[in-house]
Amino acid sequence: MRQKITTYLILLGLLFGFNPLFGQTVVCETSSCTANDFTLETFYLGDENGVQFTAGYCDPGDVVDAHLWANFVANSAAPRYTLYLHFNIYVDGVYIGTVDECYYEGQPIPTNVTLDVYQFAWDCGAQVTLSDYYMSWRPNANQPCGCSNSKCYREGEIIIEAPLIADFE
Repeated sequence: MRQKITTYLILLGLLFGFNPLFGQTVVCETSSCTANDFTLETFYLGDENGVQFTAGYCDPGDVVDAHLWANFVANSAAPRYTLYLHFNIYVDGVYIGTVDECYYEGQPIPTNVTLDVYQFAWDCGAQVTLSDYYMSWRPNANQPCGCSNSKCYREGEIIIEAPLIADFE
């Protein structure tokens, strides 16, 4: 009887103890994100200089050094400060990392600027998606980086612009 209970407890531990979401996080879930004074325009894959990958850049299966670039747009004439970004990155549905960074801390966020937010080895043609995307900013330079109740923007899933790669195999 004791052996059955031990076996049962071990099985329960394995069943409920394994967390496939380990490392993936969601932040600032209570933020209302009602302000619309700063928004994400687009993400794209490119090289280290910000040049966007285009069709024919690589062949299916090639592994290339890729950078994830983001463009933001200011919808207000007033400066915004201290950009905070948080999101989980997936390649072909497999979690590869989390970005949780502050940019331009205590400084005005440049408008209409492209920002290099992540570098990774990309299998040419693989789909890159972001989940649990959250960004926030501050109306004043002296406020700390992090969650904001209204000065934020969020999206559940973002599919990254990547070049069309033909694979006829």
